Amino acid sequence: MSPIVMKQKQNFGVPKETIEKFTVYSVETAIEMAKAVKKLTGSDFAISTTGQLGRFDPNNPDKEHPNHVWYAIVDPNDEFITKEIDVPSTERRYQKEYVTDAISASLLSGIV
Repeated sequence: MSPIVMKQKQNFGVPKETIEKFTVYSVETAIEMAKAVKKLTGSDFAISTTGQLGRFDPNNPDKEHPNHVWYAIVDPNDEFITKEIDVPSTERRYQKEYVTDAISASLLSGIV
């Protein structure tokens, strides 16, 4: 993982040990990010995403999944919903819409 991405996640509240063990592109990192957002904002719910969309990271140990995203949603009871998404190869803006739509569908379907 790039040192810049690693530092951004750490500054955001993800423990260095989580990043070193699972990388910045992992469900574990998504969970830690969601926990940090909930704590930082004092909100009832928090959502986080991590992954790669169309950009190759030479430091990513999982080079086979360049369009792979994880998200985590934490609820008021500190329970988590996590999901992995394989995002179609297309323009980056459509990839972002795809991820946003997937998260919205999870929320609206009553998963949380």
